[in-house]
Amino acid sequence: MPEPNGRTAARVDARRTGTSSNRSEVRQNSGVPRRAATVLCALVLAVGAVGCASGGSQTQCGVDGCTVTFPRSGDTTVSVLGIEARLLGVQNGAAEVLVAGQRITVPVGGETQAGGFTVGVERLTDTEVVVRIRP
Repeated sequence: MPEPNGRTAARVDARRTGTSSNRSEVRQNSGVPRRAATVLCALVLAVGAVGCASGGSQTQCGVDGCTVTFPRSGDTTVSVLGIEARLLGVQNGAAEVLVAGQRITVPVGGETQAGGFTVGVERLTDTEVVVRIRP
């Protein structure tokens, strides 16, 4: 039976107890985008962290790109972010890298573009070259 203000007794009772069906629907639906985003981020990290490598390189990927540690000796190719990268050599403090089919030379601390990616050399030692590849 409607009350003087136009509300039914059930609506008034639900409002007093805070158990409105509309509120519970909003609460349930608000978690869906958050869960989907969490699952998507986990999937990106899991797929990116796998990265295929040969020849003793190490690859770590996240949502902001991949860091590849190449050994200075040997023929090493990695597959990250849907492209292949290979260390071709090191000369005069710069690494020569083949990224997405483009041959580039990057000095330590420098960055350049190759195949739509930003490629930088973070560190160069006697045993390894650390390269950062970002979309």
